[in-house]
Amino acid sequence: MTRRRERTAQASEARLELRVDAAAASVGLRVLRELGDGGTSRVCLVVPRDADPLRSLDASRAAMKVPRFEAVSDRRVREDRVLASVRSPHVVALLGTPDAGTGTLLLEHLPGGTLGELLARREFLRIGEAVTIVVSLVRALAVLHAAGYRHGSLSSSKVMFAADGRPVLVGLSHAVAVAPSPMGGAAPAESADDAGFREIVGLVASAVGDAAIEPAVAELMALTRPGLAESMDPAAWLQLETRIFRVGRPEPVLLVPLSAPLISAAGRGAPTDAVRRPGEATMMFRARFGGDRLAGLLRLARQKRKLLIYSAGCILVTGAVVVALVAPPSGDRGRAATAATDAPSGARHEALAPSSVAPTNPSPTPTPGASPAAVSEAQPVDPVDAAARLLRARFECFASNPADEHCLDAVLQPGSAMEGSDRADLRLGDHAASAARRDYRAHEVSLIERMGDAALLALTPSAASTRTDGTSAQTKPASLLIVRGEAGWRLRELFEN
Repeated sequence: MTRRRERTAQASEARLELRVDAAAASVGLRVLRELGDGGTSRVCLVVPRDADPLRSLDASRAAMKVPRFEAVSDRRVREDRVLASVRSPHVVALLGTPDAGTGTLLLEHLPGGTLGELLARREFLRIGEAVTIVVSLVRALAVLHAAGYRHGSLSSSKVMFAADGRPVLVGLSHAVAVAPSPMGGAAPAESADDAGFREIVGLVASAVGDAAIEPAVAELMALTRPGLAESMDPAAWLQLETRIFRVGRPEPVLLVPLSAPLISAAGRGAPTDAVRRPGEATMMFRARFGGDRLAGLLRLARQKRKLLIYSAGCILVTGAVVVALVAPPSGDRGRAATAATDAPSGARHEALAPSSVAPTNPSPTPTPGASPAAVSEAQPVDPVDAAARLLRARFECFASNPADEHCLDAVLQPGSAMEGSDRADLRLGDHAASAARRDYRAHEVSLIERMGDAALLALTPSAASTRTDGTSAQTKPASLLIVRGEAGWRLRELFEN
């Protein structure tokens, strides 16, 4: 009997594998690897059939959800209907329904993991990140309720993150249609989303680990009172969103990279070691020690430096008095003064001080865009044009002779990991090699996602990447994150794919 069950299970898995491959092939895709397997469906990562699995951009990837059983359930049809009727950057996008009639869904790929996983990997969240997460959830629920549905199984595992850190609501297979009451709201018994909303806000608020912002955390926790998320009235959701924006200024959510293995060029099932993208170690450091906590550590470091300088000064004064008492007046005194002048200064430590430039205003933002006065007329407003100009200026900073570190001031976001690495490379020399690594002038720049004053772009190499003079430019594709502040667009992070 046990062997019969095993054979039946193996045959079922084999049929599911065939259906997964057939569904992907029907729309010109192929399966890279499995993302998840539940009791009713399997989710796989798919890319275009002719794409290099190790170099394909996140924008070309998708998640395909295939039901385990061939019979199409009412729940799968309902999820299809809900996703087709909801359009929001904070609700998972339905890209298509391959193999029509089977309940297979092609969904937006969200490589950032779930909110629960993020909270498990991060020691704390900054208040701005908490505002971004909660506002995004409010906007997703507002759109869902406006379409006449409630989520039905809202929890921290149902909030995931796109590659750019955008929070996205998923798991709508349990969504239930709710008819608005004549008073313009939903009946309390039909608003099960309220409990899930309060649980998520409580988890996010408790993860904000800085005593200096306890009032803001308390305000965020006040949002967890029962009944706050029950209304289906758009005006009520907007009022709730306004309250959250008063808690703090939103910031992009810094994601700690997942350690999932990549798939080799041989195709699905060929295991490879986990590969980190360049800059991921820096991202993990900034995610763990960012914001107010990093500023506190820097203040402590400066206090220790001042104490050391004061102690060293006392020692030098004492030594000078002793020399004045026991040494005859000669040129030695001048040499001693010269030696004291050549002592190492604290300039290297001062470079770690937090920038005086205010942080940028990322999405979500309470206003539709920056005011005209906030952006210089000489700089492009379009993020694609701005990215091309900034990349060209960055290359010219390294290609100029002699290289001028100050030219990076108008290119890089102050305090970003990219600024730190670029300035360090300029000081180390070998500018020709550094310039070649940063030569993206021949790449085609395209927009992947824009979130208010932050934009994620794809850099695709073209045939012009190899120049006629024999010099080699950067030939790898990459993803670029830029942000906009009062001074205009600036480069924040670049990821080679």
